[in-house]
Amino acid sequence: EAIEWIVLEKSEDKLLLISRDCIGTYKYNTSERECIWETSDLRKYLNDQVAPKAFTEAEQDLISEKTYEGFDFSDRLFVPSKAEAEKYFEKDSYRKAKPTVFAASAGVRVQNGYCWWWLRDAGEIDNSASYVYFDGSVRENGFSVDYDTVGVRPMMYVSIAD
Repeated sequence: EAIEWIVLEKSEDKLLLISRDCIGTYKYNTSERECIWETSDLRKYLNDQVAPKAFTEAEQDLISEKTYEGFDFSDRLFVPSKAEAEKYFEKDSYRKAKPTVFAASAGVRVQNGYCWWWLRDAGEIDNSASYVYFDGSVRENGFSVDYDTVGVRPMMYVSIAD
C-alpha cells in the first residue's frame, strides 16, 4: 500500500515529511519498561523493519538521518515529539489521522474514523508514552507502552539537494 506524505517543512536541501495516515500499529515497547525513545522497540521497528520494506534502496539513499541534541544516536524514521505535533499541527483537528487499509486490518484502535497514534515522549505515568487521541488532542499522561493497537505515523527528512 502506497504511503501518502505531508510536507511539514522545507529547507534548501531537505523536506520534513509525515505520513498522512496511521500506516500500522506497533507497541512502543514490547514489554512494560521505562519509556525512552532511544531504546524503544517502536524506534527499532521503524528503522530496522519499516524503512527497508517501505522504500527502495534509491529512496532509502534520499532519507537523511535525524539527530537529537545531546544524544548519541540518529534515526531515519521516527514519530513526532509532543512539541513537533503541536508545532506542525496547531489545532487538534489538524492532528486527526485515519488508518490505512493495512493499519485497519492490523487492528489499530479507531474511534469515529480516526486513530490514536504514538508520540516520542514519555508519558506522565510510569511505563507510558504520550500519544495523540482520536480527536487530535495530545495526551501527555500517556498510554501503556505495551499496548499494541496505537497507530504509527512516521516522519522523515528527505534530501532534495542535487
